Amino acid sequence: GNPFSSQSSFDNEEGLYYGLRIRPSRFWTLNCFFDLWRHPATRYFEKMPTTRSEQYLQVIHNRQVDTFRLKFQHKNYEKYRVLQDIAGIRDEHKTVTALDWKHNIRTDLSHSCGIEYITHYIPEVKNFKKGILLFENLSWKYRKTGLVYQINFFRSDISHYLYERSLDGMWESRPLSGDDIYSFLVIKADVAENIKVQGKFSYFFLKNNKNLLTQVICKL
Repeated sequence: GNPFSSQSSFDNEEGLYYGLRIRPSRFWTLNCFFDLWRHPATRYFEKMPTTRSEQYLQVIHNRQVDTFRLKFQHKNYEKYRVLQDIAGIRDEHKTVTALDWKHNIRTDLSHSCGIEYITHYIPEVKNFKKGILLFENLSWKYRKTGLVYQINFFRSDISHYLYERSLDGMWESRPLSGDDIYSFLVIKADVAENIKVQGKFSYFFLKNNKNLLTQVICKL
């Protein structure tokens, strides 16, 4: 999710990326990468990071109707911040550890759950923040009708980026931070050969914040 450049073009980045995928057996998959880059000549990101590094490891275990995934990600970067009324470029460390499980109950019904733990640390001022998020997801699809419901419990000083599909089918991220419970329900139905009806209802329980979206798609 990082930009390839601090400009709209790709001519001001220098770096090294190395990725590796290992399949030790038909049940196990290991993905990892290392990324190191810098922007030697920034424009409108003068106060943004000029150097960064990232390490990522993902382990996936597949067993017929079950999929287990363990993810570990660490980022080290420089960023302009104002802390304790002092502005400057700080060295920051962010670590994400996540574990999730997906179970296919039937061919048309699946259940997923997971947990994510994040830490953020600025050594210069000994500023340490942490956060935790748990989620439950239920997905059902029958013929031309689909339903997805997910509920998220989070208590965090850091933003957790929850990725979900919007009504137009694109992935969108929703940052979740603080203490709250967030849920959403998506319903999709093909009412005719060229007409689709979709609806999404989301709700923050403690903030009592509701949002309802509906969409009708006609293909001529």
